This record gives sequence, structure tokens and C-alpha cells, in this order.
Amino acid sequence: MVADAVLQAGSASAAAAALHGVAYGLVHVIGPDHIGIVIALSVGQTPRRAFWQGATWSLGHCVGMLLVGVVFVAFKHALKMDTWEHVGEYLVGV
Repeated sequence: MVADAVLQAGSASAAAAALHGVAYGLVHVIGPDHIGIVIALSVGQTPRRAFWQGATWSLGHCVGMLLVGVVFVAFKHALKMDTWEHVGEYLVGV
């Protein structure tokens, strides 16, 4: 599982973990749900206004993801990551 690989302290360097995070983040942003919301926010706007709406939305989304990530890293020993990964997959489907 991805969570197991990331949480094993000696298995990967911090640089490799950061690189994987950036790669997953780039794949994450091109999902149809994200593209759809940015399009919906941009309809009828000037190009400049549409850009700033998209930029503001994405910044807020990134901050939220960062906060969730910080919580999981801070409490990685107290949380059962396999359970969270399993539950998270179902929540994404909802």
C-alpha cells in the first residue's frame, strides 16, 4: 500500500517523498472534478477574472490538502493509516 511505503522511515529519502507528493499533486489537479469546478467558476468571466478565480480556488485547495497532510504526518503513529486509506478511498467515491 502507498501509505505503508511512505510511512516506513528508512525506505525513502525526504526528497523522494517530496517528489512523489508533487507528482501525485500534478495528477490530482487534472481530475475531472477539479477541471469541472474551475470551468464552472470561470464561465462568463473575463480571462483575467477567470484566472484569478481559478488561482484563488486552487490556493485554497492546496492549503486544505497541506493541513490534512500535516495532521496525518503529525499523528502517523496514533492513526492506523491502512484504515484511513481504506476509508478515504470510499469517501472519494462518494
